[in-house]
Amino acid sequence: MVRSWPRTRLHRIESVKQTVYRAYIDKISGWRIHLQLIDGNLYLRDVIAGQLHDEASEVIKRKKIRYK
Repeated sequence: MVRSWPRTRLHRIESVKQTVYRAYIDKISGWRIHLQLIDGNLYLRDVIAGQLHDEASEVIKRKKIRYK
């Protein structure tokens, strides 16, 4: 099932097997959040500072204990 949240601009991260979404908190500074969809509920998994802005799949791999 594909979920769509157009107002929040959440996008699914396709390169990981978990159902993880990302969205920018502030596009200019690069801050973003990662949310995970489990059983119809969204869980906050990470808040990423702009200067730590890396490829989303690499962030998930480094912090895989947070993403079930």
